[in-house]
Amino acid sequence: MQQFRPDKKQPVKKAPVAPASKPAAPGQSGYAAQKAALTPEGDSYDAQKAALSPDVGSVGGVKMDAMPGGPTNEPSRKKRKKKKRKSRARRRRAAARRRAQQAAAKKKRQQQLQPTTTDTTTDTTTDTTTVTPAPQPVVEPTPAPQPVVEPTPTVEPTPEPEPVVEPTPEPEPEPVVPLDPMLDPSVNPDPTNEYAPEADYEEFSGTIAVQGEGDAHAIDANDVKQGSIGNCYFVAQLAAMAMHKPDLIQDLIKDNGNGTYSVTLYLKDKVHTWKRSKTEVVVSSEFPTKGGGRAAYAKPGDKGSDGPELWVMLIEKAFAKYTGNYEETRGKKTKDGDVFAMMSGKSSGYKRLSSMSGDVLLRVLTTAVTNGQPVSFGAHGKSALDEEGQKGAKEAGVVLNHAYAMRGVDAKARTISLYNPWGVKHLDDIDVDVIKTYYSNIKIGA
Repeated sequence: MQQFRPDKKQPVKKAPVAPASKPAAPGQSGYAAQKAALTPEGDSYDAQKAALSPDVGSVGGVKMDAMPGGPTNEPSRKKRKKKKRKSRARRRRAAARRRAQQAAAKKKRQQQLQPTTTDTTTDTTTDTTTVTPAPQPVVEPTPAPQPVVEPTPTVEPTPEPEPVVEPTPEPEPEPVVPLDPMLDPSVNPDPTNEYAPEADYEEFSGTIAVQGEGDAHAIDANDVKQGSIGNCYFVAQLAAMAMHKPDLIQDLIKDNGNGTYSVTLYLKDKVHTWKRSKTEVVVSSEFPTKGGGRAAYAKPGDKGSDGPELWVMLIEKAFAKYTGNYEETRGKKTKDGDVFAMMSGKSSGYKRLSSMSGDVLLRVLTTAVTNGQPVSFGAHGKSALDEEGQKGAKEAGVVLNHAYAMRGVDAKARTISLYNPWGVKHLDDIDVDVIKTYYSNIKIGA
């Protein structure tokens, strides 16, 4: 057996010459005519194909199954080729059907676009029918629609809304703040003391000050008259201040026009007693009486068309209201004996007469008068003098344990004149040595 050697050139097997093709049968065309022309008479298509093609599975015309190690499954390969041919045939038929459908659809669309045939000419020579298309109708351009002008609607004015009047809320009542007792005229100090245990309040209609007969001013020392209470230090300093600074006193009192008066004093702080504060005290025109309408303490002054003057009574009541009662204004109980400072806001000077000679005393008093400074004198208490001394004081007209206001000094005559706040028993032109004997101290206002 001849062996297959890849390195040796194999002889090429020539294909047999196909016989001449036979003419196509009448009426055959296309694929069938071609097939008939290629197939010799009496031979099958497969025989011709086998004659034209080298053996499948051969190399150089030598069958591979004749070669050592060649394939032996030629029937299976033929089946696969046949199956592929059938698949290609199916695809060709499907493509033909699609082309036929597309051609039919296209023709139908053309017929729909050309419904009328007006001229048909037959060319006998070429056996071709020419169809002259019908003239296309002239389409007149559609005029553009004119815009319809809508009438402008009348805008009705929107009515203004009626204002909603909110009800005025009722104001909330302000909380009631208790009035400062010093500013409440209805608050009166306790009117009683050991000399007037039955004292009660009564209304006094009058005015602040009246310039009476013999007065230098409406506010005058002659207006000061002490009542049934031991506050001679207080009224004596009022009288001395009235002699030198009546306008200052006038400015301390204001008529509120409703039966009440505002009195402004420089009062000591009840905790820090060395401090003074300008304090307004509102008092009514009601004053303590001992019956029969008689004032229990400071007396009314000169009478005018509107009634008696009340300035001494008003200041005394304001001080009593500050202390809480009239009893606390007594000299033995008071905590503020500097009435000059109470009215001016400036502390007074205090001097003991035993510490200076008569001449020095006269110079001090003369200087005070020249400067317009008020001066008050305080007499010794009875316990400071023996029986003979008390007798001598009585003979000199000096009231022991009592306060006076100085109303004059004569340095050349070496005499001093004093005003008694009782309104009576004044001392005029008393020798300075007598003064030094029966009086213990002086106060000089600023």
